[in-house]
Amino acid sequence: LAERLVATCPPGLDTVLFVNSGSEANDLAWRMATTWTGNQGGLCTTRAYHGISEASAALSPESWEGSARPSNIETWAPPDTYRGTNGDPSGFAAAVARLAARDISPAATILDGVLTSDGFYDLDPAYVAELVRLTRAAGGLWIADEVQGGHGRTGEQLWSFARFGIEPDFVTLGKPMGNGHPVAAIITR
Repeated sequence: LAERLVATCPPGLDTVLFVNSGSEANDLAWRMATTWTGNQGGLCTTRAYHGISEASAALSPESWEGSARPSNIETWAPPDTYRGTNGDPSGFAAAVARLAARDISPAATILDGVLTSDGFYDLDPAYVAELVRLTRAAGGLWIADEVQGGHGRTGEQLWSFARFGIEPDFVTLGKPMGNGHPVAAIITR
């Protein structure tokens, strides 16, 4: 299975670690990003959901209702292609700047490529490529959360990130990989 998963990814992604849920996959990607970069900041969209573990819940504003935003996390509003708002990466750049103003560098940006919690917006590949560039310029890594958008759910490509022409540092998969059975994975270098 690991060999089959690696064969579906860009050549640099050659290592698979198995876990039992998307929450654990995102948790592990986050922990690896903070360890590798030495940074503690995280970036996610304003209504994102990336899991229920302690680390992944911090990157899940959807679950923050009634509680404070973690001090090391910033959010940005993704482009609303229906209403024509937030169409440029300035909101993302401002989120990076807000972290920097608190002397926090990003360890990672995490993005669900179909924005299932934010509204199912169709992202422009150039926009996403710019977010990846800004993330890496600030010292962070890119996590492609494929729990909802992966496994061919977005069309011809197996992974939603492939629509953007980017190479993530981590690809996270959830229980949809096992048709609901408790198997998930992270693909990385």
